[in-house]
Amino acid sequence: MSETAASEAQTGTQQATEGGQTTQPSGSGQAPGQQTNGTTDNGQTPKTFDAAYVHSIRDEAKQNRLKAEALQAQLDERDQASMSELQKTQAKLTTEKQQREAAELRLARFEIAAAKEIPAEWVDFLHGNSREELESNADKLKERIGGAPAQQRTGPLDFGAGARPSGGQADEDFNSVLRRAAGR
Repeated sequence: MSETAASEAQTGTQQATEGGQTTQPSGSGQAPGQQTNGTTDNGQTPKTFDAAYVHSIRDEAKQNRLKAEALQAQLDERDQASMSELQKTQAKLTTEKQQREAAELRLARFEIAAAKEIPAEWVDFLHGNSREELESNADKLKERIGGAPAQQRTGPLDFGAGARPSGGQADEDFNSVLRRAAGR
């Protein structure tokens, strides 16, 4: 390395000229863009670059910067797409789990009702969020309905269309209608 190049490298006094103006690097003590008298602090002439060369370096840097920004945007879009796919998959998994648990609970309700000999028409009244709750509620329901299977009805209930027979007491007749409807 020559003595001149070594001193320029140490002091950082290389300058670029563009459009006829010479600028000093920012660490030299002068404001950027300020004209110099053509010499450095140690009295040597600064190295100058052709304006076309400086312009081509700046264009290249601009293209590289734009390319990097475009690649970063593509990377961000891919991350968002993969995250949204991941979130979609997680939501679908959660939905499937809930549906499976609901189906298992419904099956358990029918299994418990059959094991406890609860009539099928009373199964809708059997509720719970776990097998243990269903078994506990099945015992309570069986106590409430008397544990006896429901009587089979041979035909539709006849309430007489609300007509009451003349004569006799209406209370006894209504009570008897209710007893017949209840199967007692």
